[in-house]
Amino acid sequence: MPNSRNLLRSLIVFTVLLLILVPAGYFYLRYQNYHSALECTKEWARLNEFPTSATDLNVENVGSLFTREFAVSFVAPLDDTNAWLKESPGTKDVTPEKVGSIWKYDIEPGGGAQHAELEVDQQSGTVTIRAYWS
Repeated sequence: MPNSRNLLRSLIVFTVLLLILVPAGYFYLRYQNYHSALECTKEWARLNEFPTSATDLNVENVGSLFTREFAVSFVAPLDDTNAWLKESPGTKDVTPEKVGSIWKYDIEPGGGAQHAELEVDQQSGTVTIRAYWS
């Protein structure tokens, strides 16, 4: 019976380790993907670091093996957003298209991306950035 006890003990230890390592790995990779998507979006849209006053940061990652799109949004005071846009290489020389309260910047993409755009809602202070390649 000692072999069956050792087997049972090993099975319990393996199960406990699995229950700890799988969620830890999931959250670690999720954290890494989140930050990778932010950095890639800034590179593709040729943007500086987001304003320090930015809140409600949201990152979406869409695509397959052959396409990749990042959509990032945040809310910041308009003065901070406008200063950031004037300093960022991708937007500083772009005249936005104004439709109602939305100002849309078509950005010359960088880093191998095919498209980059940025929208600022002048009423809510919401900034939305989309960048993709395919």
